[in-house]
Amino acid sequence: MRQYLWVLILLIIPLLAGAQQDRGRKIGANTRLLQTKAGPGQSQSFTGIEATSIAIKYQGSLDGAYIEVDGKEYPLTRDDHYSGEGKVTNLVVFDAVITQFQLFTGGITGEVEVVIIDAGSVKDPLKAPRLNKQQDECAKPEMVDQSVWREGLPEPSYNRSFTVTENIIIHHSATSNNVEDYTNVIRNIYIYHTQSNGWSDIGYNYLIAPDGTIFKGRDPGSGEQDVVIGAHFCGKNSTTMGVCLMGTYTQIPPSDETLASLSQLLAWKAEKDELDPFGIDPHPLNASLPVIAGHRDGCSTECPGQETYERLSEIRYATAETMETCGDEEPLVFTLFPNPAESYFKVELLNSETHKFVLYDMRGLPFNVHPYLVQDGIASFSTGDFAAGLYILHYQSGSELIKRRLIITD
Repeated sequence: MRQYLWVLILLIIPLLAGAQQDRGRKIGANTRLLQTKAGPGQSQSFTGIEATSIAIKYQGSLDGAYIEVDGKEYPLTRDDHYSGEGKVTNLVVFDAVITQFQLFTGGITGEVEVVIIDAGSVKDPLKAPRLNKQQDECAKPEMVDQSVWREGLPEPSYNRSFTVTENIIIHHSATSNNVEDYTNVIRNIYIYHTQSNGWSDIGYNYLIAPDGTIFKGRDPGSGEQDVVIGAHFCGKNSTTMGVCLMGTYTQIPPSDETLASLSQLLAWKAEKDELDPFGIDPHPLNASLPVIAGHRDGCSTECPGQETYERLSEIRYATAETMETCGDEEPLVFTLFPNPAESYFKVELLNSETHKFVLYDMRGLPFNVHPYLVQDGIASFSTGDFAAGLYILHYQSGSELIKRRLIITD
């Protein structure tokens, strides 16, 4: 009898191990799907996997939900870019392959699908170009090509569409701020977008890492990188270009290196397409959409993170400052005084028959201003209707548009 019992045990153990090590259903070359049921406040263990990132399709609430790997907790947040059925968490990316994790469900309940991604790696450590401080600020910045970061992964194959850019939309990837292998991050985002979301390609035109490295995003094929239509702006992507800052910027700001690369990229694009960094260009989602806008300006989302969104005015100004240094001719200037201005400011008019003035606040909102007095070639303006703060004065003199910073004090 004892002999039969040992035989039965030996037969059952492999079955139990096989159930625990179930790697899930394959849904893409680098992606598998594990299915389970969950209730609020539970803890579930997953083993026998090989993952460089994880996302979870869920029901209920993410309040208190997180995954734990080797004692480290990764809070789960909702992916606002996902447009399929149900709800999905943002991608949790790891610097090294993991083989097990625990899911703490928080408010998650019902059917749960765990997306397991194994992005592999490039053959050699990536020596990506960085932002060169001595580089011509007017030139197209250096960036990492798809053929470098996508090495070994399936290439996208579809008929690309292209658009004229009227609005540049800023995003954040909502991935961890602690990962250091930025090539791995973009590889996982690409797989997630294509093999899990079912998109044709990665959603953004460009992605910028915390060290300032710029990656080319959606593959334009034989077209141009900056005008291929992506999948990033609330389902209405025509006339937009998408730029994603790698990381989560709800509570911490993007790095100085990220912002420097972003400003250079935007200045190159704005100069190329004659876009006004402080301008407004209507879009089907927002009749007053800034030329440089955040994802949340189009639909209800946290993206690009509060700390990024609060810096959009600085980003517009930095872009405009870079653009002012570009061009073959010396930029036109005009005299603006006093600056700072307390109750009035004056402009020395240039030699032209027409003069138009628009004052932009740091949100990018325009205000047409008119002089209350023009005498001896000097136009005088009142500041009484404006709150204290930093503004950009656009002076259209004939065919020339010139910009100057104006500070208004109490």
